[in-house]
Order: sequence, then C-alpha cells, then structure tokens
Amino acid sequence: MRVAVLFTTDTDMRGLYRKDWQGRDDNGHAFSVMKALSELGHRPIEYHANLSMFKKFKSEKHKIDLVFNLVDDGFFSDSKFEPHVPAMLDLLGIKYTGSGYFCLSMCVNKAMTKKILKHHKIPTPNFQVFTRADEKISNLNFPLIVKPVREDSSVGIRNDSVVKNKTDLRNKLRTLIRDYKQPALAEEFIDGREFYVGVLGSKKKFVLPISEVSFEGMPAGIPRIVNYDAKWNKDSAEFQITN
Repeated sequence: MRVAVLFTTDTDMRGLYRKDWQGRDDNGHAFSVMKALSELGHRPIEYHANLSMFKKFKSEKHKIDLVFNLVDDGFFSDSKFEPHVPAMLDLLGIKYTGSGYFCLSMCVNKAMTKKILKHHKIPTPNFQVFTRADEKISNLNFPLIVKPVREDSSVGIRNDSVVKNKTDLRNKLRTLIRDYKQPALAEEFIDGREFYVGVLGSKKKFVLPISEVSFEGMPAGIPRIVNYDAKWNKDSAEFQITN
C-alpha cells in the first residue's frame, strides 16, 4: 500500500505554544511509523499538515491508498482544528486512520464530551466551564482539577492544576484563560489509579492490553496526576516517577 504519513512539523508547534511544546516537538514518532510501514512491505510517503496540504492531497490522491493521520495536535498545531484534518480527507474521498470529524469535533471539547456522557447516564465528575476567573462558582466540591477546555496531551496541566480552595481556583483560572486563550474546565478531582485502554477498529473492535500509570514514587502532597512534565519532559522528576 502507498501510505501518506501525515504529521505536524516541530517548528509549527513551538510557534503556537509558549510552554507546552517541549517533548511534543519531536517528530520521531512519525519516522518510526514510516520505518514500521516499510518493514511491513508498504510504501510510506511523508506529508506535512500545512496550508498547501489540501491542494497537494487533491492533486496526488491517485497515488495514495491510505493516510496515516498523526495530526492529533490539530491543524496548525491548534487543537480546535484537529477535526478539520479528517474532514478535509472526507471531502477528498481519501481513507485514513483514526477517528472521523464528528467524533473529534465532540471530543476536542471536554465540556461537550461530559455533557454527552451525562445525557447517557455515564458517570463523570461534576464540572463548570469558566470564561472569566471572577465568574460565580456553582455547586462544586473541592478539590478541583482545572484545565483548558479544548486541549489534550496534558497541555496546560501542572501540579498546581489541582486546587483546594476558591482563591487557588481563581488564580489558576486567570492563568489558564490568559495563556491558552480559551475557557477553562474545572471538575471535581478524583484521587485514584489511572488506566489507559486502547481500542482498534470500528465494526470489529480489538481491545489492547490495559496499562496503568504507577504513582508509587510520588512525594507526599503532590497530586497523583499525569501532568505535562510527567507525559513529555523526560528530564523532569514527574516523568521519572510515573512509570
């Protein structure tokens, strides 16, 4: 198969994110995918997510059997444009890996996802979306975890994201709304074990082995969360103790 491996270049990410690009600006994962595809007998082709990619895909679609979509940080490295990549491929009639536009457009907004879960009576912590730090706080029980409403990959999440009182909440809201230029989501914090469950397929699904993050080495007083450093900064203490 001729597989277009589509990803965002590291320079694009550095330009958009002031803090949260370290570790994510490494395109090694894309080249690992290309290497694996070659070893499996496929023909990988390198494609970048940029302004010219629609025109490029349109003119070269006859050369492509499948797009391996690695643009999970969003078109232009902007999370709100993540659904636009599969939408573009749908318009061109090109098959691709990963979720489609409709799924991503719902999941990219954490508050929308939680509303859908609540509608279907699937338990999720109580929450509130803030567009300003001085908004009235609804009936929420502390501690809370505060994060940008439409980011993933632990972007915007630090140890001080778990707040225990109104003063700390408003300080964190003020910082997030200013730095990430989007509303902030505050939800009741659940202290417990953390699991990852991967699922492949659509009509026929295959569940990958469950993995757990170990917080055994976490010092007392530090929230047991996989913050940005724990996920991406290999030189950080958080990365070393969250196996």
